[in-house]
Amino acid sequence: MQNDKKFRNSRRGFLRGGMEFLTQVAGEFANASRQASAGEGKAMKVKRVLLRPPGAVSEETFTTLCDKCDDCIKACPEKTLFRAPQGFNEKAGTPMFDPAGKPCFVCTELYCIKACQTGALKMVSSPAELAMGKAKIISANCRAYEGEDCRFCIDFCPLEDKAIVEFDGKPLIKASQCIGCGLCQYSCLTKAGRQAIETQPTQL
Repeated sequence: MQNDKKFRNSRRGFLRGGMEFLTQVAGEFANASRQASAGEGKAMKVKRVLLRPPGAVSEETFTTLCDKCDDCIKACPEKTLFRAPQGFNEKAGTPMFDPAGKPCFVCTELYCIKACQTGALKMVSSPAELAMGKAKIISANCRAYEGEDCRFCIDFCPLEDKAIVEFDGKPLIKASQCIGCGLCQYSCLTKAGRQAIETQPTQL
């Protein structure tokens, strides 16, 4: 009898939880529908933000000034930059980079900026002034967070322990100092292909 009572109570709790979940989903769906109706008749665009070359001005200004000439892409000695594919709509053809393939190596001459003639890329006095993006550690994938001795991301950071520091044996990213070059992501050593660092555009 006692077991039957526990079963009935657990069953009621399960059903109650299910109803609460469905009610929540229905509410969210209704809210989304109202928002869609309110925006009916207006052009709805999904903004896709990219990792831009060093010295890039704000995204809105960048897409206005960039004439897709490829000069910065050709000037990059590491062949890091490439043209955004067609999937990026009006941004297609503009320069970008993907740290998973190749990061910005932050060359001392900043050839890409020097090559830009439209003002889409602005020269800086120091690499620390660059703001391409921000790196983020995925602790669940990080070897150091599992207790292993790994500091590849720290050693390869171009800002010499300023953007990534070691704290209690683990890497810690100082967002205010990170320039988003992606070198830490590129050099990250993981198990079974797990990515422990991702670099997000500054304007995401």
